[in-house]
Amino acid sequence: MMNGWVKHLAGFAFAAMFAGNAAWAQSPAANNAAAEAAVRKADLDWATAASSPDVNAWMAFYTADAIVLLPTEQLASGVGFVRAAVSRFLSLPHFSVVWHPDNVSISASGDVAYVSGAYRRRFSNAKGEPASERGKLVEIWRMQPDGNWKCAVNTWTPDEPVEGPSLPGSIPAHSAVAPPPPVPVVPAASPPEAPTATVPAPSAPPAPAAPAAPAAPTDPETVKYGEKPLHSADAVRQYFKEHLKEPDTVEYGTITEPVKGYTTRITGMVLLSEVKDYGWTVQATINAKNGHGAYAGFKTYTFLFRGEKIVRHVYPAGQNEAD
Repeated sequence: MMNGWVKHLAGFAFAAMFAGNAAWAQSPAANNAAAEAAVRKADLDWATAASSPDVNAWMAFYTADAIVLLPTEQLASGVGFVRAAVSRFLSLPHFSVVWHPDNVSISASGDVAYVSGAYRRRFSNAKGEPASERGKLVEIWRMQPDGNWKCAVNTWTPDEPVEGPSLPGSIPAHSAVAPPPPVPVVPAASPPEAPTATVPAPSAPPAPAAPAAPAAPTDPETVKYGEKPLHSADAVRQYFKEHLKEPDTVEYGTITEPVKGYTTRITGMVLLSEVKDYGWTVQATINAKNGHGAYAGFKTYTFLFRGEKIVRHVYPAGQNEAD
């Protein structure tokens, strides 16, 4: 079953893509033009700020409850998780990104804008080689009480493989070069000796080759769920230590033992579909101070492991801040 926040995003996206079209056509042209100009300017200011590695400059264009899907990242919401995703996005070596909106549509109420466009980013891959990526983006903007516009939904979808030699994780081809033939050694001539009759010693028969060990059978359960983590509790504590603003204030309730399970995620931009990721699930119930310095109450987070690695996390439904 999809989590509540995923259902909210799916409904929001469908309303934006389909039901909103009739409303846009009914909105006053003059108000639409003014709102569109304001949104395009805000988006241009954001693209300009993106040339800086300053995470705060980027985050200033998101609402506090923004839902964000960056390339190679998981769907993120809440200031803490979004900031962490943006930090990783901007920290690639020789990173640069440009984008432009192709279409801006304003809702009938005049306070919501739907933007679609294209982007291109450049960076150095894991081998230090230049690489680039093109894709599509969708943005949903909301007018704030002070009249400024901020982005509430931001999704990036690559539409082609990363360009560049020797992509991260690829195996370069090696050409086999035959070694040079050995130089024959001619022994120096020696005086001839009288021939002697010799009887060759019998040679021992060659030992039979050992039979090859049969390949170990592949366990379908291991293929589906991965290896069971042995140190999941330590990995969860380390995760909170790295991602919470006030990690020293964490009060731990329970951290469950790993069990086989799955988490769900939504893929696609218009025709959404649910995908299940299988692994070992661990639930951690904690209480910690939020961004306002107050304890938020005990909440349960779900982590998906494959082996010792956390491959997905699901924050509590309805929570706007990760910490």
